[in-house]
Amino acid sequence: MWPSSKGLTICVIASSALFLSAQGKELRHRDLIVGDIIDDIVDPIVDIIDGVSCFVVGLLSSDDALVALIEADAEVSTAALCLEACSKETDCNFWSFYENPADEDDYCCKLFSTVVSLDVSVTLSLSGSKSCAATPEPTMSPVVVKEDCYMTSYKVDADATLEVYSDDSSACTVEQCHAKCVAHASCRYWTFHDDSPSTLCKLYDVINGFKEKGIAFTTGPKVCTDAPTPSPTNAPTRVPTNAPVEDTPLPTRSPTSEEEEEEDDDDEPVNACQAARVEYKGGKTIKSLSGIPSSLACAEACLEYEECTGWTWKSDGKCWLLKKNFKAKNGRTGYFSGPRECPKDVACEVQFAEYTGGKDIARINDVKSAAECAAKCIINGDCETWTWRSDKELCTLRKDTKSSSKSRHAYFFTGTKEDCAEYELPSTGPTPAPTLSPLTDGDDCDYPINDVLFILDGSGSTDSKEWRDIRRFVRQLSTSFDVSSSTTRLGAVRFSTEIDIDWTFDDDRALDWDLFQSSVGALTADGAGSATGGGLIAAQDVFDDSSIREGTHKRVAILISSGKPNKITDCKDAGYSKNGKKCAKEAGLDLRKGADGIEGTEDDVFLVHVRVGKVVPRSLFGRKEDLFVQLNEDDVAASASLVIGEICT
Repeated sequence: MWPSSKGLTICVIASSALFLSAQGKELRHRDLIVGDIIDDIVDPIVDIIDGVSCFVVGLLSSDDALVALIEADAEVSTAALCLEACSKETDCNFWSFYENPADEDDYCCKLFSTVVSLDVSVTLSLSGSKSCAATPEPTMSPVVVKEDCYMTSYKVDADATLEVYSDDSSACTVEQCHAKCVAHASCRYWTFHDDSPSTLCKLYDVINGFKEKGIAFTTGPKVCTDAPTPSPTNAPTRVPTNAPVEDTPLPTRSPTSEEEEEEDDDDEPVNACQAARVEYKGGKTIKSLSGIPSSLACAEACLEYEECTGWTWKSDGKCWLLKKNFKAKNGRTGYFSGPRECPKDVACEVQFAEYTGGKDIARINDVKSAAECAAKCIINGDCETWTWRSDKELCTLRKDTKSSSKSRHAYFFTGTKEDCAEYELPSTGPTPAPTLSPLTDGDDCDYPINDVLFILDGSGSTDSKEWRDIRRFVRQLSTSFDVSSSTTRLGAVRFSTEIDIDWTFDDDRALDWDLFQSSVGALTADGAGSATGGGLIAAQDVFDDSSIREGTHKRVAILISSGKPNKITDCKDAGYSKNGKKCAKEAGLDLRKGADGIEGTEDDVFLVHVRVGKVVPRSLFGRKEDLFVQLNEDDVAASASLVIGEICT
């Protein structure tokens, strides 16, 4: 949810002042908010801190000039990505990004054509103009972060402190604690403890060394140049979420020394694709196991579950099998983690990272592995780096990217042409047509004449397995109908950020069962955001353009969704809310009423909501849909039977 300035539990309004006053600059109202509004375009917000960035702490607002509201979208999960989203929108000139440090899934991005004010009390938001496309993500304090500056899970060991800030609104983040040290003439080191909702910042001059503590502790020096490293680590130390993040080198998967291997409680050797002192967090836990004797046994357990994409083993014998978009947490003593299967070459295929910037050369769908994506980069003369997303089976080839990678979640794999020089494409022959999975015989519908439109969620929220389940559900449900121009007709619409009306009721694919089956099997998920409302608006158009045939039993719209509505494609033009969820609700309820807008007449549409996973709100339509079904991932045919039972009565 987008925050209001009244309801936030925030650290401090003063963080904005700290960001500015420490640089010796005076903030002018016109610099932040407004230039003359000419032809609905506001003069860009200028760089407030020369040479630092043009990002501003605070939340922008506008009068009816919202271009898009993007909520909890992994494609727009940072301020920099929000800016990037603005740069791709023709109508966008300004943006605001909010994230809740206590909830990694609570973040959103607003895009504006014009703005009228900036609320600097909303210190969990960053804002800026489209013209800032070349600037890095800013800090909220006058500090420059180097890649090894902040050490997670360590505290300073000292006999005395210089200053202590307990629950102090001016030192309630890692950055602000570091800034306190910068401002103190005698400070040389600092430690920040985030024990939410309490915080503690300590400054030191003379220290004895460092002690390993829990993940809530972060420590660093005053000057971030050659920061001391308390012990060898198997990956670069990650900067905490609240701190500014610069590009970091790609993490290695194996320990850096024999000394680190000896730190494992069981003294177990680690193979090349396992990582010591790393825990996978987030995503979805498929299975929690106890009494697992080794990390290798945990890795083998992952192979027993088709949906398992990664695992974490702890030296006390616990094993977690995971799927979805988990992340790697470093510095976790006693933990080992790894992917479902070892990559062909660990130096080439690196998980949890992406090479960014530069120019996209190609975006290739239906790529089944990181190795295949790497091979495509090798044979492309312009390609320098590649990134493969396992959830979308999408391979992106790039050139002129940054020399180091960005941290990403588990779906991301990346590499360079130089490191992947030995890869070859698995096959140079033509790609065979996909083999459709066998279906069970559905119950025959007693009413032959129906118009059924499937509205499919092809957004980034739908992973590859879910997309297979969705297509299988559609194909299975169709087995209950006699499909022809004079009986039941089957249409299809897909939505992500963009909307695709794949075929209407007059198309050959809607009138021939075999052609419908093969066409559904060939549909792809485009990824990106979830414009659920846009998909429902497109469904209105499909039904409005189709006359009601004599003897029609039902006109049916089946929404199959897996992601929260976070895009507002076509919502404004249709007169609906600029909030993705509200737009979806309004468009869906209007769809039920048909073109005449009156419920209970012959042009009504029977609205079915099939939810995939548990992300989409159960009450998306205020429980006013005609039928809600939770897709049974283990028995798709059973879910199809439930829907048929309601349609054909």
